[in-house]
Amino acid sequence: MSEREQDYAALIARIGDGDAEALKTFYLSTSPRMLSYANRFLRDRESAQEVLQESYLSAWRQASGYSEAISPPVAWLAMIVRSKSLDALRRRKRAPGGAAPEFDAEVDDLVDPSAAAPPDAAEASQQAIALYQCLARIRLQYRQVLYMSYFHDLTHVEIADHLTLPQGTVKSWIRRAIERLRTCMQDLELSGKAR
Repeated sequence: MSEREQDYAALIARIGDGDAEALKTFYLSTSPRMLSYANRFLRDRESAQEVLQESYLSAWRQASGYSEAISPPVAWLAMIVRSKSLDALRRRKRAPGGAAPEFDAEVDDLVDPSAAAPPDAAEASQQAIALYQCLARIRLQYRQVLYMSYFHDLTHVEIADHLTLPQGTVKSWIRRAIERLRTCMQDLELSGKAR
């Protein structure tokens, strides 16, 4: 992890402890790239700014659960922005008279490791690439509940209601998904095959 990523990880840890100054520093440092990234999806600066606000609010809420072992800081934030952008596109599509989003393919490729998910593919770390590879390898149901929990801020009860599943099933799927991601990340790290 680069020195800058280590600084971001330290900021996220402070954010997880409720440090508003850390959030401000993290926002000032990362928001220009994240705004550009959201705008790539939405092609509307005002909508991108709204998504950006939602994304940093989610980051504030989720920071205490952030793990460097699962994702580098910028990739973690980019996945939140990506998720919120896709949500905004879906809302736009459902709105009366709303145009179908041009990025429907992005929904299908949400965890495609060849897709440029981080804001700047040239800066994507090997760890971020490994994360996308591992996400693509786990069962679709596991991936779905992970996204709903970590990137849509849904509780286990809300996920269970949305998917019409028992709450215990949702909890066990999330637990299995995290275990499989951790194992996959360790395997890729040991083998050096993340590319």
